[in-house]
Order: sequence, then structure tokens, then C-alpha cells
Amino acid sequence: LSRQGELGRSLLSAALEGPALRTPPPARIRWRIQQAVAFQASAEGDLGAYFDQMELCAASLEESGDRRNEALIRSNMGHGLQGVGEYASAERWLREALVSAERLGLRSVCAMVKQNLVLALAGQGALREALALGNEAATLFREHGDTRHEGGSHYYLAMTYAQDGDWPNAQRAAQSAVGLLAAYPSVRARSEERRVGKECR
Repeated sequence: LSRQGELGRSLLSAALEGPALRTPPPARIRWRIQQAVAFQASAEGDLGAYFDQMELCAASLEESGDRRNEALIRSNMGHGLQGVGEYASAERWLREALVSAERLGLRSVCAMVKQNLVLALAGQGALREALALGNEAATLFREHGDTRHEGGSHYYLAMTYAQDGDWPNAQRAAQSAVGLLAAYPSVRARSEERRVGKECR
């Protein structure tokens, strides 16, 4: 770990367990600290610690009754798990998030969860449901005017159609993704642009 990373984790851990606290902070505060610890672990490449802290974070949110943020954390957890190939675990977290988001009427969260479920389901061979949810997500994002995430949904659809051997639909989805995402430079490109801008000042 970098020295800065070690310091950051020590400070965050002290907030949860340090001697200055006679009792642990309440759940409505504790989850934010746990989320910060999780993000620090992710930045350091410690995915095991990231998932452990996100699970604690979800439990704290459930305890506090904050269903909206609980749904968001469960969605993030599912996204992270499917990113490392833990598709069955990702599906479980994402379905729990979807139930909460639908109950609360959080349409944008529903769209994001459905998008993430595409790869979680496709990774387990459930291609029909993956494609149905991917198209639902794309429609929801389009209704919200969120072209970046709509493009991401079409990108996931293209991969899933290709996995299913449906090359015409895979090509159409890929073309839609390119058209929607063309206006959005990559994170690396934006970082490079900022770096050059600073050097020119």
C-alpha cells in the first residue's frame, strides 16, 4: 500500500474503532464511514476488503432504514461482483436492489440495476432474460434523456447478442452504442485533456 493509502485507511478505521469513541457511531453515520473505507480499499486494489466493507455498509443502511441508499449500495456491490466474474452473487445483490428500487419508485436506479443484470445473467447463460432487461434499461435511460447510460446498455446488449450468436442484432446494438457514446470522451482522454490544460497555464 502507498503511505497515503495506509494513512487514509488508518484514519477511517479510527473513526469506526478508535479509542476516542466510547460507543460505535449510529448506523446512519456508520455506513458513510464504511463506504469511505470500501472506496479506499478499491483504490488500493484490495477488492476483498472492498466487498467486505460494502456488505457491512448495506447492513448499516438496512439497520438505519435508509432504503434508497441501501438500493444504491446493493447495485454498486452487484456491479463490482459481476466485474470479477462472481455472476451468481452479483445477481443476488442486484435483484435485491431492484426490488427496493421498484418499491420506492426509483426509476433511474431501476434502469442502472437492470443494465448491470445483463452481464450478471449473461455470464450464467440466461441470455433471454439478459436481453429483455438490457432493452428495458435502454428504454428507461432514453426516457430520462441519459444518452451515456443508454449507450452503455446497447454496448452490453451487443455483447449478449454476440454471445447468443445473433450477429445482426449484435451489430445493430453495437452501432447504436457507438452513435450514443461518440460524444463522450473516455476517462483517460478527459484526464489527459486536464493535464495538458494545466501545463499550458
